[in-house]
Amino acid sequence: MVTLDRHIAVEPLRPSSYESVLPPTRMGALASYAFGGNTLAVAVNAAYQIVLPSHHLYSICGHFVRAARTNLKLVCQVENIRDTRTFQTRIIRVHQEGDDGSTQLCIIASADFHIEEPRSMVNYSTLPQTGLPLIGISSSDMSIQTVKEYGLCRNIEHFLEMQPIASAVKRNKETEDRKNLSTAPSRFSAEAFRIRVPLGSEAEQISVLTFYMDKWLA
Repeated sequence: MVTLDRHIAVEPLRPSSYESVLPPTRMGALASYAFGGNTLAVAVNAAYQIVLPSHHLYSICGHFVRAARTNLKLVCQVENIRDTRTFQTRIIRVHQEGDDGSTQLCIIASADFHIEEPRSMVNYSTLPQTGLPLIGISSSDMSIQTVKEYGLCRNIEHFLEMQPIASAVKRNKETEDRKNLSTAPSRFSAEAFRIRVPLGSEAEQISVLTFYMDKWLA
């Protein structure tokens, strides 16, 4: 079975140009085109190939031009826009090349990479209001109930182990019980996930996170 690390992997074609190892996958039964998170994850991985190891992804903004096809590999052209002491910026254009030589642009993305700041710079004075643990989530916190998605994520769910965190559901109920009827409800959801194979680099880790984060936006 093909694993997720292979679906987001890239290999060099020529300087600043990379090709996905595999064509992108569909998300599920409701669409015939490629899952956008797969396309964006490949773009992130390609951008990582030409930045210094001392820099980490700070932000990425992607604009989908057209849906990718699932029978063609993705080709990423990475352009160096900015190199400063603290930032490196790359523009990634992802396209597919047909057998007839035609080229179809799929996505244009801008990625900023930033040096690692001292720990004091990334300590936040205001903690998240969820009250849920950010680390050390055990299997007992995982809800055994999953939402039926009617095939929406059928083609990507085997890449990941995904479960809603039961304590989030419990906290939502407790919050609603405390509120009176005139107060707008405050709800949030939490989900834990992991992939089925180890990842060997930060580029793979962030690319997989990109893949996962686009799941509920698709």
